[in-house]
Amino acid sequence: MPNSGMTPPHPLNRATLLLPLLLATIGCAGELSDPEKQAIAILGRAHDLMGGQALIDSIHTLQVTAASTDPRGPFVTHIASRANGDLTIRQVYPKWGQRRGGMIGNRYWRQEPGGEIEPLNWQLAYNMRLLDFHRLVINMDQRFSRLKAEEESVEFFGVPSLKVVMRDGRGLPAAAYFSKSIGLPLGIEFADAADPDSEPLVVKFGIWQNVGNVILFKQAILQENDYTYQYNYTNIRINGNIDALLIHPDSVWAPPDTAR
Repeated sequence: MPNSGMTPPHPLNRATLLLPLLLATIGCAGELSDPEKQAIAILGRAHDLMGGQALIDSIHTLQVTAASTDPRGPFVTHIASRANGDLTIRQVYPKWGQRRGGMIGNRYWRQEPGGEIEPLNWQLAYNMRLLDFHRLVINMDQRFSRLKAEEESVEFFGVPSLKVVMRDGRGLPAAAYFSKSIGLPLGIEFADAADPDSEPLVVKFGIWQNVGNVILFKQAILQENDYTYQYNYTNIRINGNIDALLIHPDSVWAPPDTAR
């Protein structure tokens, strides 16, 4: 992974800047434990390498396109998202048509190729948010809670790593792995909402490049049991106008469970 060319301040100095947000995220009103402090330091170092907290906080909208493959063949993924969690996803398959879905406000839906628009409950719709990989990285301290670093370093696909365990928005266990030598995120593992007791899904990040002064990955590989999904990002647009893309179908009404 290429270095960003920037020399970050000491991680503990970044921890001071992240502390108010992480206090609220972790849900702790008192003294942080050492694992929580270390998680803040690890995340602070990663944010510095990516361009700094102020620059990351300025990312209000993201629009990405990825040349993608799954066991059925190639397709193209389009994702548009806001920092507040609103998003739409469209995946275009040359042979089968397109599947799409979204989470806007408290309305969640999906549409399979050739099918009708189907309203979803929040638990099932959450899997779409997990495909918004760039948001999981740049807004990790908002998308996840109860971040704690493990004491011992581990290996993530053969790379010495620092592991931060956490909980996703559904309260299910997740973990992020950061390069021990460089500091950038290597990947995230999380539970499948449809089967939380199954093996966790694992996504690996690679090919980090400068995108609008932010260092972001241009490749993500998702491993789900024996299936592999690869996303090679051909376009990443920061803070563009995506209002026209974030419109829910008129047929989708808010379900009873409106928790976000």
